[in-house]
Amino acid sequence: MKLVKFTQISSVTRMGCRTRHEGERPRFKRPKMLVAIAWVYILATPINILLVAFNFDAGDVYGLLLHFSLTGWLLLLTAPIIGIGLLALRRVAYFSFLIHAACLVAYNLFLAMDLSGPYYTGGLVRSVLGLFALAYFLRREVSSPYLNLVPRGWRHHRREHIRTGIHIGDSRFVTSDLSSAGCFVPALSGSAPGDRVNLKLETDVGQIAGIGLATRVDSGGTGIQFVSFSHRQRLIISTMVRIRYPLRYALNLSVCLKQGGKEWNGQTSNISRRGFFLPMLNGERPQAGPIDFSIAIDSAEFGGTGAVVWVSEISQLGKDPGIGIRIARIENSWHFRQRLKKLSRNASTVR
Repeated sequence: MKLVKFTQISSVTRMGCRTRHEGERPRFKRPKMLVAIAWVYILATPINILLVAFNFDAGDVYGLLLHFSLTGWLLLLTAPIIGIGLLALRRVAYFSFLIHAACLVAYNLFLAMDLSGPYYTGGLVRSVLGLFALAYFLRREVSSPYLNLVPRGWRHHRREHIRTGIHIGDSRFVTSDLSSAGCFVPALSGSAPGDRVNLKLETDVGQIAGIGLATRVDSGGTGIQFVSFSHRQRLIISTMVRIRYPLRYALNLSVCLKQGGKEWNGQTSNISRRGFFLPMLNGERPQAGPIDFSIAIDSAEFGGTGAVVWVSEISQLGKDPGIGIRIARIENSWHFRQRLKKLSRNASTVR
């Protein structure tokens, strides 16, 4: 089956108009905050005109027109159009909103600084609200449905960069990211949006079986939504994600690795109580599998065993070139956690 191009997609070309499948959650449900901002834009024009009209006599249209500058009227009259476009999920509306919100912030700041009075003092408040709206729409989780050529919904479950085996039909693939709601499989490209697949996901407690729905297909692979997984199965996945992908701290600690009679010395670029990451080592590198290590924190040294779960010479999946080690056992684990907690108080976090 050939890769389905965006121009060939029939039932999914319009965001929000795709046919629902049995057991599938609403894919394009709009976040409440987005809907609220869109309605504020739609209602801004009539509300502002009515509020200003109370200050003029009935029929004083000329006074009303002069109340706003040309820039003010332009911003006011275009707001409802942009709000409707945001609700309709139009890409042009997304970019128009960013430009409009930036201009609105600048305009209200100018009014607040150049003029006086309670109405114009409110310009400062509107500027702060505009900055908040801009920051909200620039988030990847909000902007993606507007910017992607292939329709997709808003993520209520953040997917993390976790590689684990997944069996689809008679073939085994490896996920690039995973959440309790779905996963992305880079190597799977023979599906079309809406295809249902039987799958088995490899977890820390064994394989779990269920039905998946291909919701996104592009040159990078296939996004699969879990549509028939039970609450217990999703809990297993969530637990695995939390264990494998805890918050890491950007700390440079001396580490010694030992595997197969060979030894490597290096420094961590980030570490958590469940694992650590080292920049790529020179020469021969550790192989995936069991490994012994020791970590120096202040004057103490903690030895332990673990597994090499990531080795890459190039940047991929949001990670720099390097080696990822998962900690299985560490000596004096309580002291290790306490010393790590103390160091991490002033350290920046990474994901």
